[in-house]
Amino acid sequence: MPLELYHFFIDKFADAIRVEIARSAERSYESIAIKDMQKMFMIEKQDQLMEFIQSNDGKDGIAWSVRGDRVAFIKKKQEMNEIPSLRMIDTALSYATELNRII
Repeated sequence: MPLELYHFFIDKFADAIRVEIARSAERSYESIAIKDMQKMFMIEKQDQLMEFIQSNDGKDGIAWSVRGDRVAFIKKKQEMNEIPSLRMIDTALSYATELNRII
């Protein structure tokens, strides 16, 4: 890197990418090996990976748990009180009405 100041931005950029990869991993896997996760997130030291895991535990309704040599993703069930079908029908009919007026 041309200047030392770039490290700050590169670190922020790398963290943002890791968070996006983590969101995909949480939805794709029930658990993943720590070694594989370290490679996936491009983190050299296991201590840094553990810090990353702790800082993201519980975000977006998914808890991370280290079990032996694997990281498990525990998805919390979210109850849906009501299916918004009437609202969706009303919105679709409004769009159709407006489209009919345009034509």
